[in-house]
Amino acid sequence: MTRKILVAVDDSPAAERALAYAAALAARLPGILLTLFHVGAPTRASMLELDTLPEARRTREKLARYWTPETPARPDGQDALLERLRQQALELGVPPEAIELLRAESVLNVPVAIAEEMGRGNYDTVCLGRKDRTSVGEKVLGNVAERLLRQDPAATLWLVA
Repeated sequence: MTRKILVAVDDSPAAERALAYAAALAARLPGILLTLFHVGAPTRASMLELDTLPEARRTREKLARYWTPETPARPDGQDALLERLRQQALELGVPPEAIELLRAESVLNVPVAIAEEMGRGNYDTVCLGRKDRTSVGEKVLGNVAERLLRQDPAATLWLVA
C-alpha cells in the first residue's frame, strides 16, 4: 500500500529540515511517495485574471511586489528549487520513483494552495518545516501550519522544527 506525503517546501532551512525528516522515512520504508510541493509567484498568464477579481486593485498592489512586466513568463527559480530539493532527497536515499515534484501559483494564500492540493492528491499527511518567527509576528500574521489547519481541521500535519 502506497502512503503519500505532501512535503510543502520553499527556499528555507525549515523546508530542508522537513524534507530530511520525510526523506528519512521514505528511504527506510517501502511504499512511501514524497510529493515536493512549492507554491510560487504567479506567471504572466495567471495575472490576466486579476481584473475579474472583486478586489482587483488591492490584489494588484499585493502582487506588484512579486511580478513586474520584466518578470519571465515561467519563474526558473521555482524549477531550480524543486530540482535541488529532489537531489537532496535522492542523496538521503529516497528512490527516484518515490519522488514527485509539483508546483502551484499563489502569492496571496499559500495555506489555501496547500489545502487544495491536499484535497486533490489524497495525501496521508503534510510535512512542513517550522520557521522561527517572533511571537508578535505569529500573533499578527499567523503561521502556515495554523492557517492550513483553519482550511482543513481534519488534516494530518507533521511540523518539523
